[in-house]
Amino acid sequence: MKIVTAAEMREIDRIAIQERGINGSVLMDRAGKALTREIMEHFKPSSVCIVTGRGNNAGDGFVAAHYLHEAGVKVHCACLCGMEELTGDALTHYVKMDSEIKVTDIKSASQLSGIFQEQQVIVDALLGTGAKGAPRGIFGEAIDEINRARKTVVAADIPSGLPADGGDPEGACVLADLTVCMGLPKMGMMIYPGIEACGRLVIDSIGFPDDLMQDSSFTDNLIDPGIVRDVLPVRQPNSHKGTYGRVMVIAGSRGMTGAAIFCSRGAMRAGAGLVYVAVKQSLNPIMEISLPQALTIPMPGEQSGALDAACFDLLKGASKTMDVIALGPGMSQAPGTQELILRLLEVEKPLVLDADGLNALQGDMSPLKRRKAPTVVTPHPGELSRMIGRPVDEIQRHRLEVARQFAQEHQVHMVLKGERTVVADPNGEVFINPTGNTALAQGGSGDVLTGMIAGLLAQNCTEREASLIAVYIHGLAAELAAKVQGERGAVVEDILAHIGPAFLRVEKGE
Repeated sequence: MKIVTAAEMREIDRIAIQERGINGSVLMDRAGKALTREIMEHFKPSSVCIVTGRGNNAGDGFVAAHYLHEAGVKVHCACLCGMEELTGDALTHYVKMDSEIKVTDIKSASQLSGIFQEQQVIVDALLGTGAKGAPRGIFGEAIDEINRARKTVVAADIPSGLPADGGDPEGACVLADLTVCMGLPKMGMMIYPGIEACGRLVIDSIGFPDDLMQDSSFTDNLIDPGIVRDVLPVRQPNSHKGTYGRVMVIAGSRGMTGAAIFCSRGAMRAGAGLVYVAVKQSLNPIMEISLPQALTIPMPGEQSGALDAACFDLLKGASKTMDVIALGPGMSQAPGTQELILRLLEVEKPLVLDADGLNALQGDMSPLKRRKAPTVVTPHPGELSRMIGRPVDEIQRHRLEVARQFAQEHQVHMVLKGERTVVADPNGEVFINPTGNTALAQGGSGDVLTGMIAGLLAQNCTEREASLIAVYIHGLAAELAAKVQGERGAVVEDILAHIGPAFLRVEKGE
């Protein structure tokens, strides 16, 4: 699903009405119906107050008032702008409201406090995506009253005061429990701090033409179940283990064997046919006990328990029969290990690079630029900070732009981990992942993701397909695990155990 700016959504609206002949009043009616449907489905209130301004956002509220009244809900419209200030479709639907609907012209925001006391749900239909800057005067005061009321709040299209194109609110901002977005989601709703202002987000296309909604000039996207389902590799009945590819996991060291184990299990859970794990000989017994499904490639040499440059020829030789390499988790930053990683970057096999594999690039990104085979890099903000020399807080403020620039400059696919993981491709497209929770905030969860991406690449997914599937399913598995163990109590093994159920949910369209 595309993510748009306020200007892009206005252009879709203009083309739909002026060039495609869709009646604007009909679109507004659909928006009001969508609001009503979600309010009734989620809350089933007996009383609702709809707070309106003067534009199309207010019109959506007037339509919702009509349909909520028809559904037997006691509706009170609190209008910050009188009928004389309304124009166009908003005025049309104001006039259409049933005379039994109570309407109060609000002259002072303090009037709202008494009105809200009698309501179960407040609908924010004050300001739409066209509003700029801090809400002024009575509008800002009304937003404060909405937030103070401690009632269930539903925002029409976007919480009033939230910048549609992203960034911190400049003044008062409605904090909604549910936002019903019309058309396409706006960028400000998809990233922090807007995510927190929106509450639960429901998106309704309200009948805009599909070609306008899928315009290829929009380069920002939301990963949705449909995207994932469409690119999932097919499992053929007459297949065998070789059909689903060979993954070579080069990971782990003494004290960090878990990284290799979790990465390998991630590849298995993603459906890879054969997983090989390369570690030092001394760690091989641990791998054989922990990973009975995997094949091990024990490397000679001892002391540190970490793979080093002396292993290069053996690893390069073993890689010839592999379809993809997962490189880096838990390998250590020992000089010999880092030298090995840099040499392995020259092997022309599809590669997923993570953790210590990324640390090897600090101060010199040229080995990455020289790669000729497909490459996916999976840094968290701290790793990316070390790679590109930019502060973590700056990366976090500009996650999409930083990921996009990196992917284009280095011609790789970037998976920038964190809340709302970002996938960026070399063509400049970015995808925001909506799944996941704090159960992922623990050591080992990133190793699982690395393995999942590698496992999907081994099944002939493209780098973009593998990244999109893996981040979505990884996050969904954490959500399913948290339903059983809670976000605090769910551990990496729980997330791994729910990868299969997460795939099933997507495949079944649940």
